[in-house]
Amino acid sequence: SIFTFRAPNYMGSPYSLLLPFSNSIWLSILAITTIISILMTISQFYSYSKKSDKTFSGSVITVVGTFFQQGFSYTSSRLSERILLITTLISGMLICFHFSSMIVTVLIRPVPISIVTAEDLAASKLKIAVHNIPYFHTYFKDTKNTYIREFYRKKMKNQHEYVAIPVGVELMRTAGYAFYTEESYQYPSISNTFTDSEICTVSDVELVKPYMVPSPMRKNTPYRKHVNCGLLLMKEVGILARETNQWRTTQPKCQGSIDYSSVHFESLTVAYIVYLTGLILSIVILFVENYIYKKRKELLEQ
Repeated sequence: SIFTFRAPNYMGSPYSLLLPFSNSIWLSILAITTIISILMTISQFYSYSKKSDKTFSGSVITVVGTFFQQGFSYTSSRLSERILLITTLISGMLICFHFSSMIVTVLIRPVPISIVTAEDLAASKLKIAVHNIPYFHTYFKDTKNTYIREFYRKKMKNQHEYVAIPVGVELMRTAGYAFYTEESYQYPSISNTFTDSEICTVSDVELVKPYMVPSPMRKNTPYRKHVNCGLLLMKEVGILARETNQWRTTQPKCQGSIDYSSVHFESLTVAYIVYLTGLILSIVILFVENYIYKKRKELLEQ
């Protein structure tokens, strides 16, 4: 028996736009932006130009715009400031290109399989559904295997469901469930329910490794070698594979998919949060500036 599930697509998460870079890289970008802004403010403070914005906020806007390939609104005749501008342009180009290429790569490549062990499954956000047969009702609760009992305590206790195979397959397809059953039982439902692109995202995890079962025979029998050679011969000539294909349903094969990965609203949550935060903050600051301006004007008139 195995857990079968659809590999989670992290491009559908609210933080998908942050995934191309790790936390350390984002902190490094923030530090680089701050350092370059400070150096640019100092450089412009000693500049002979009267048109350039010599404030720190103006330098931050210039650096952030550079990272998004907006360029500069001015040029400098000083060598030190030109070196700083060129360094900023190169850094911004490399960061922007790498970020954009990672986003495109995630959209066009198959969904990566990030859950390969039962520990990964226990740490994931997938819910658990179990085939509704009497054996499984007692298997997890009464087992003496400490590993299975620990998995049940972490992942399944008070948060799993016993369902029929068609229901479990549908939960796996649409609701983010991992379905536990004997592997060949569910394959016909998966073949009839899943599309070609969905079949390509199906993965499975064994809760415990299956035990190797030997051929039963009499102790010290002289036929041990004959039995072993016969089993090996049946495997080599394909008899075992033929019988397995005849009596057991095989796993649906991924035939490739021409579907493209679309970006949903939830994937752009970070972008909308940044935009709405800046919009609200700018409106608030606008009212504060108007209020301060009116107060100063009233004081001057008095």
